[in-house]
Amino acid sequence: MAIISCKECLGRVSDTAATCPHCGHAAKPVGWDRFVARRKRATPWMLGVMTMCAAAIVAIISLGP
Repeated sequence: MAIISCKECLGRVSDTAATCPHCGHAAKPVGWDRFVARRKRATPWMLGVMTMCAAAIVAIISLGP
């Protein structure tokens, strides 16, 4: 657990806190946790798709004229 600075009042806030205890400013944008979770799920899929595309390109080039 780390201490970060609030972007609004520059007070000290835990990185796990949802809001600043001094001014009430949201520490993370609304929906940030869902975005991060979605991105973590998407990364392996994107890696797989990119690998398949690269393999297809290599196969097409190696079969050339």
